[in-house]
Amino acid sequence: MDQIIVSVHMPKVAGTSFLNQLRTLYGEQSLFLDYRDDPTNPLSVRNIDPHFYDIDPIKTIAPYRAVHGHFHPGKYDKLDGAFRLTFLRHPVDNIVSIYEFWRAHEKGFWAHPVFSYFKESNLPITRLAMIPQLRYLYSCSYFGGFNMDRFDFIGDYSQYDQELARLGTRLGVSFDLGVRHNVTANLSRMSSRLPGRQKAISDNDYAELAGILKDDIEFYEKYRRR
Repeated sequence: MDQIIVSVHMPKVAGTSFLNQLRTLYGEQSLFLDYRDDPTNPLSVRNIDPHFYDIDPIKTIAPYRAVHGHFHPGKYDKLDGAFRLTFLRHPVDNIVSIYEFWRAHEKGFWAHPVFSYFKESNLPITRLAMIPQLRYLYSCSYFGGFNMDRFDFIGDYSQYDQELARLGTRLGVSFDLGVRHNVTANLSRMSSRLPGRQKAISDNDYAELAGILKDDIEFYEKYRRR
């Protein structure tokens, strides 16, 4: 496969699983991991100097054939002919997963200002969801100002295996379906209805989160499965 891949890894949306798929396809030496410019980090280049890559654009990732990580797609906007892809997850499910993951780790686990603030403040999930970097994770932080029609594939995490097969058809490759890595338990309201499973959040919290995250929910509904 000769086409350059630009893969935007959304937090807690199968990024580690998909990274291993890319490793299988390309090999370790041809895969560039870019986690230095996380759009949710107030100290990232994206937030301090949002026009940096407009003035000094990245025009090649040679010798690499694919880039995968936490970055705004505008960072690699000038890579001609690149196949741009990402996976989205329902924002309520996603914030629950982020909350559980962050709560399970100590403050020193990650040098990220928002994570550190969350740990220091012991925020409940509804307050975490109100932090702008996460409240508008899709609509502003990761994709704000970017023409989503430029993406060649936008998968829906809720049907990950089927979407991975669809992506394989688009790229002309075969992915190893059913393989997952670093999966945080699905703690959404829907999954809590499974026998023997306790609810992660109440119906009232779910409704409140849906209201807080309404802009990102609209974004998700509009662009998933493209």
